[in-house]
Amino acid sequence: MTNGQSVKKKQTVNKKQKLTIIICASVFAVLLVVYLAVIRPLLKTATAETKPPELLEGEVLGANNRVLMFPHTEKADILSIEVHNEKGTYKFYRGFNGDNDNFYIEGMEGAPYSLELLSSLVVSSGYTLAMPLGDGSPRLNDPSDDLSVYGLAESDNPAWYLLTTMSGKTYKVYIGNQIPTGGGYYCMFDGRNAVYVLDSSLSSTLLADVKSMITPSLGYPISTSDMFKVDDFQIIKENKLFLWVDTLTAEESGKELPSYEAKFPAGMELNTSVYTSLLEVFSSFAGTETVACGSEVAKLDSAMLKEKYGIDIEAPYYLVHYKVGDIETYIEFSAPDEDGNMYAYSTVYNLVAKINIASAAFINWDILQYVSPSVFGENINDVSKIEV
Repeated sequence: MTNGQSVKKKQTVNKKQKLTIIICASVFAVLLVVYLAVIRPLLKTATAETKPPELLEGEVLGANNRVLMFPHTEKADILSIEVHNEKGTYKFYRGFNGDNDNFYIEGMEGAPYSLELLSSLVVSSGYTLAMPLGDGSPRLNDPSDDLSVYGLAESDNPAWYLLTTMSGKTYKVYIGNQIPTGGGYYCMFDGRNAVYVLDSSLSSTLLADVKSMITPSLGYPISTSDMFKVDDFQIIKENKLFLWVDTLTAEESGKELPSYEAKFPAGMELNTSVYTSLLEVFSSFAGTETVACGSEVAKLDSAMLKEKYGIDIEAPYYLVHYKVGDIETYIEFSAPDEDGNMYAYSTVYNLVAKINIASAAFINWDILQYVSPSVFGENINDVSKIEV
């Protein structure tokens, strides 16, 4: 290689090194700008977001640095939940002063409420995880004197609930207006000058009518093993006895097993298949919604039942009666309206439920539905008389 070639080669290498240095410097400069302009602020924001908020007295830090208005209280720790809203007032309480796990509705102790809806009520009242406000803060501190902006002024008569724990602690929360987005409600903890936002599920729990939590059960449950324990089954249509079936023990019937006997119409051979199917209907017979409910002590007023729901206790449009052991059940129906809707009153649960005739097709059955098909297999030559 000549001296000229060697010099040219060194110059080429130097140019490449300079170019590499320039490129690296440029990349570094770009990355530095990106870091300073984008990444560093994000890191600061992330740090700020993960920093727990300062808590007020009585608050507890919950998931994702969100604030609980008071310590999470689970069902096992709850003695009672008292609710006051525009639909009315009710109270769920643990029976026998906390000596068992059953909850009852005060004044409606026999009401068959939904366990699922009770669980939702427990969560809404005992897990008060506040939603962050628009600026990320957990609450509005020292709100203005005009609490009516949030529907929480005394003059607004806001809804409220009182949760009492097994240890005797009480937590009272006021519920105001829905927030503009509809995603929650303004709330205040009694005695604390701060406004929180709790989620919109309150509308179906703490702001709902207690009747929406009561299962519209009408018939006393009849298990498969209890089918032959059903006795004195009667249907009365328009104040006239329509069907009366008794259950005979094996000893009474002289057969190996218990059997059914139609006492009215007298001498009718009962279609046991249809009859047992009807008993199965009443084993879980329920309406679509509960519209009224009384207590175990005070029965619903008969005048109110007639005036408001068209149920005449003295002469109902349709009545079903049966006994299972010592439990006696009466289900009294109003006449259906033009849309097939009607009301039914159950004495065993002391409630009125709305139903549709489609779910009570038996009401329109005639007596032939209950007659054994074997009767229609008689040879006409053996029949001396037919009466209708």
